[in-house]
Amino acid sequence: MKFGVGLPVLETSPSGLPGDDFAEMVRYAEEAGFYATFLTDHPAPSRRWYESGAELSFDPFVGLSFVAGVTKKIKLLTALAVLGYRNPYLVAKSIATVDRLSNGRFVFGVGTGYLEPEFKALDADFENRNATFDDTLATLISIWREPRAATDPITLPIPVQPAGPPIWIGGNSRKARQRAALFGDAWLPVFTRTRDDGKTGFRSPGLREVATLKTQIDELVAIADEHGRGRQIGVNPLIWDIDGLPSHKKLVEQLRDIGVHNVTVRCDAATVADACRFIDAYANDIIGNFDVSE
Repeated sequence: MKFGVGLPVLETSPSGLPGDDFAEMVRYAEEAGFYATFLTDHPAPSRRWYESGAELSFDPFVGLSFVAGVTKKIKLLTALAVLGYRNPYLVAKSIATVDRLSNGRFVFGVGTGYLEPEFKALDADFENRNATFDDTLATLISIWREPRAATDPITLPIPVQPAGPPIWIGGNSRKARQRAALFGDAWLPVFTRTRDDGKTGFRSPGLREVATLKTQIDELVAIADEHGRGRQIGVNPLIWDIDGLPSHKKLVEQLRDIGVHNVTVRCDAATVADACRFIDAYANDIIGNFDVSE
C-alpha cells in the first residue's frame, strides 16, 4: 500500500517565508514515507466557493516544479488538473517541464472540472467540457506516443517517462470510469459526500461506501477487459475527509481487501506545525501499519 498527501497552501506565513514553509512540509512528508504529494487546480474560483470553506491552491505545474527542487523521490501529482482550462500544447509543455526537472516523478491526475463560475472567469466552455476533455487528452497522448508529422508544432522537450507520465483519470461518474478503462493508467475516485450546491457551483457525486466502490471497480475492469486492458488499470482513491485516524485505518484496510494499493489523503491544517503533526500521526498510525512495498 502506498500513500499520498495533499498539503495546505497557507493563507498567511508567520515566518514571512511562504516558500520555506511549503518546502518544510513537503520534505517532512517525503521523510515520513508518503509516496506522493498533490496540488489541486483552481486558477480563478468564485468568491462564494472559496468562502464556503474551500482550500487555497497554487498553480499545480509551477507548484510541483518547486516541490521537485526541494525533494528527491516523492511523486508529484495533479489532483486534478482541469483539461478544459488550458490549450493542450501549453499543458504538454508544463508537464514535460515538471517531469524533466523532477527526473521523471510527475503523475498526471486529470478531471473535467465542476465549477461553472471558474470556467466563465477563464472564458472556457463549461457546457462542452466533456468533449474538450476528450479532445485535449487525445492530443496529449498523441504528442507523447505517436510520431510527429513535419507540419505538427514542435513539442520538445519530451517528458523523461517513456510514453509520457502516468495518467490518472479522476471523478466519481461512470464517464470517468469509462475514460480510465480506455485511456488511463489509473482511476482516481474521490471519497466525499454528495454535493450539489447551487450557491457555490460545486457539483460532484458522492462516494462513501467501500461496497459501492467495489461494484464500480468491477464495472471498470469489465470495460477494460472488453478492450484488452484488464487489470492494467489501477484504482487510487483520494479520501477528502478523514473522520479520525482509527476509523480511517479501518477504511484503508477495507480498500486494501478489495484490491486498492494506493490511497491519497488531504492534510487540512492551518499552520506548518499542524501539518507536521498530521504527517507524524498519519505515518505512525496508518503508514506504519501497512506494507508500503506492495
